[in-house]
Amino acid sequence: MTIILSNIKDGPKSNNLILASYPNNIKKNAEHDFLVTKESKDFGSLNAFGTASAVFEMVEKDMNYFNEKIKLFKDRSEAWDNWQEAHENPIAVFIFQDVRKPKAQYIRRDTRKQLHFHSFRSKCDKTMVHTCLFFDVIAHETGHAILDIVRPDYYSSTNRQTKGLHESFGDFTVLFTI
Repeated sequence: MTIILSNIKDGPKSNNLILASYPNNIKKNAEHDFLVTKESKDFGSLNAFGTASAVFEMVEKDMNYFNEKIKLFKDRSEAWDNWQEAHENPIAVFIFQDVRKPKAQYIRRDTRKQLHFHSFRSKCDKTMVHTCLFFDVIAHETGHAILDIVRPDYYSSTNRQTKGLHESFGDFTVLFTI
């Protein structure tokens, strides 16, 4: 179960994320919760959205804390400005059943930012594996999105060390979110 304290609207949609793939019209119940069973067609979408939201919520708290400390200085942080601007264009979360695509990825095309979670057939026992159900995969890809927000120049870098930093940031996001 994922508990998110921030304001999530039907869809689901938040300041940081929007569920862009079907089903994307998931409604809250009478208690204003998204409650579904594992067997529900909505479970994978809500799991990916909820986990990514929890990661964003953790980082949001940290960014707010550091922003208060940065106010002591004359110049505001570029990372903080980028973080504030990111709320204007929520990251689209897509859940795919396409087995020919990469297993999970963060993509930026122009101003559009997207998290993709695909399903694939296991090489061992040929069962379907849905990346939208794995906390570590979701948190890792969300880490890429967060780093791209605060340091957008790192996304398209051809420098191997910068690419390595991007991968390690995704890995550390998983560790810090647990």
